[in-house]
Amino acid sequence: MKMLLCLDCDGTLLTTASVIPPVRVAQRPIPLARLEALAAAGAQLVIVSPSSACDGLPYPRITHPDRAQALLEAAARYPSDLCIYLSDNVGDDGVSRQAGFSYIHPDNFR
Repeated sequence: MKMLLCLDCDGTLLTTASVIPPVRVAQRPIPLARLEALAAAGAQLVIVSPSSACDGLPYPRITHPDRAQALLEAAARYPSDLCIYLSDNVGDDGVSRQAGFSYIHPDNFR
């Protein structure tokens, strides 16, 4: 089974020691080691965030002003049996549904 995991960056992935501007973070960002393990197991990871916090990560990046369009482009470029969008943004559950993806908030990603 092929799995596509599209990723938001800020607040979703643990890529920086601090967030600028400073914000209170109540959630638990995903450690990069978890992404490495998923990629090693065969998952296709794609970053759909324009944030510079994800610069330097070894995963393809697809950005579009409309996040649903970025997800649709990722799905077209990397056909998969299971498409998941991992994000902490308010409203991204609806964006995920619009693009035909399953949505997971970082707090629910184990």
